[in-house]
Amino acid sequence: MTNISDENNYHNSDLEITALFKIVIKNMKLIMLFILVFALGAGIFSYFKESWWESKSTVSIINNKEISVNNLNSEVIKLKNIFSANSYQELKDQITHRRLFDLFKYQYSEYSNKREFLEKNKIIDALLKEKNYKDSSEKEVFLNSYIEKIKLNNVSKNEVLLSIEANSPSNSQLMLKDYISFVTEKVSKEVYDIINNSVELNRLAFDSSFNILKTQAKNELENKIKITSYSYDIAKSTSESKPIKNLRSAGNEIFPIDLGSIGLEKKLEILKNIKDLAIINPNINNVESKLRILEQFKLNDDSLIIPYKLQMKPTFPHEKSKPSTLIIIVLGCFLGGIFGIVFVLIRNFRQNNI
Repeated sequence: MTNISDENNYHNSDLEITALFKIVIKNMKLIMLFILVFALGAGIFSYFKESWWESKSTVSIINNKEISVNNLNSEVIKLKNIFSANSYQELKDQITHRRLFDLFKYQYSEYSNKREFLEKNKIIDALLKEKNYKDSSEKEVFLNSYIEKIKLNNVSKNEVLLSIEANSPSNSQLMLKDYISFVTEKVSKEVYDIINNSVELNRLAFDSSFNILKTQAKNELENKIKITSYSYDIAKSTSESKPIKNLRSAGNEIFPIDLGSIGLEKKLEILKNIKDLAIINPNINNVESKLRILEQFKLNDDSLIIPYKLQMKPTFPHEKSKPSTLIIIVLGCFLGGIFGIVFVLIRNFRQNNI
């Protein structure tokens, strides 16, 4: 009995599905009308919805191993014979092509840079005036929506894809060009700051060394004057006026008198008149010359440092990136078909119950 009941239920289910299918087929024209109406509505929605156009550009790392970015190499070379070997190498390591390229990627993706660029951009300014936001929160939402449209995607370790979406093809291309230039200026400033900071740190180090050497030389000179003065007094008291030949102990004496009182008197006079401390310590001249060079060092930072190789210029988009009209219409057709079938089935159910 149970098997017979199951077979009857299964047969009834088949009949119900077949009946529903026949209802759908019978009302296919009405369902197609729903599909057509929804597709038309989707098309109208797509037409009036704000469109977005995406401009793209590709940049890569510069292949040369040596620093040859504009005038950067010549500027850094000037410091080679002034800095210590370690200081010069540290500076070079901070401005390799890899470091500059990574710095460009970082600056391009930095939120604060995106925001600063958009707040100064004429296109965005015109759009804000057109929308006439009265609430500051609405302006924030607008700016953040544009910030999300400035993108950087890694193609490989040495190449990146840059893109910006805007409300027109020309605007997207212009904004991408301007933003790349904006970021390049940021990178240039940071690199020049790195060099200037390195110069300043070395200047401070040389200035400190110069002052220490002068103090040491001054103390040494004062000590020599005292020793010579005492030696003179001793030589004078012993009536040794002339140089003493073959005085074996002279080199070991604290107050040598081998020059005699006349020689010591002249030596004392010369020591007291010394103004150039480099006579006491010749290293003072070397340190001072490097210090003066660093004090007068003027970095030629007028030109931009280009930290990348431009593989593809910002494109002029010929097709909008958002919204996709085809996807919207297909989705409209799908929804139209669903609503049409549901409408036909509900209408048939009501007619049968009347």
